[in-house]
Amino acid sequence: MYKIDVIISAYNWEDALRKTLLGFTQQTYPYFRILIADDGSDSDTREVIKAFKKKYMIEIIHCWQRDRGFRKARMINKTMKLSKTRQVIFTDQDTIPHPDFVKEHYKRFVPNGILVGGYIRLSKEYTQNLDFKKIKNKDYLSQVTWKRKKVLLWKHVKSLFYQLNPLHSRRPSIMGLNFSIDRQAFLKVNGYDMNYEGWGQEDSDLANRIWKARFPFKSCWNLCLAFHQWHPENPTKKESKNREYYKRPEVPIQCKNGYLQAGYPTVLS
Repeated sequence: MYKIDVIISAYNWEDALRKTLLGFTQQTYPYFRILIADDGSDSDTREVIKAFKKKYMIEIIHCWQRDRGFRKARMINKTMKLSKTRQVIFTDQDTIPHPDFVKEHYKRFVPNGILVGGYIRLSKEYTQNLDFKKIKNKDYLSQVTWKRKKVLLWKHVKSLFYQLNPLHSRRPSIMGLNFSIDRQAFLKVNGYDMNYEGWGQEDSDLANRIWKARFPFKSCWNLCLAFHQWHPENPTKKESKNREYYKRPEVPIQCKNGYLQAGYPTVLS
């Protein structure tokens, strides 16, 4: 019986999703289920997921909504309607998990709070040359060099320092590609604010409201690792209107347009 749900945000990048799913077949902790939070991908993504479900002994639920622009916050809220476990891990379609990824999140579960993991950015050249054979052989682990280990440890130590410093108590900041949360904390802040449409700030807003609710944050930058596949920067990043909304003076702990207001996703076979 699974004990953790892993929610993977996805949209129309089948090659990256295949590699990420293949990484999840190599996990040392097997008691988890995958829910794909699909923000309107076409049929090619559906075929990738169907093929994995058929080939590998891993449970995958494909949650989908119509493509009406970038609506990640809404899609995750919908997908959470089908999640049943107390601990939920969030990641992205372009993020290959370390073989101990789920195990480390499970071991370090933060009751009523958030656990933030670390990541290694894969270069453009490495990403383009990373085929399925290399993933099966776990070649991506070669990217965890001694130098990168020191950087990850330093980020972890900085996060610990920030948590002890009242001027920086909102750290560590979360990233959609690698964090886990207690379902109760997610529900108490009414999940993601669905007023965030288009790229950016939806994860930071969730963390901000959880911080306001005084729920604990924990850093695990150096142990809960993921490998981020290179891709061009989102062209709407600098033009996002979400920043102005994020910086508004009064942000309630419970957003008014969140989990409770979300419908259920379409479940694809």
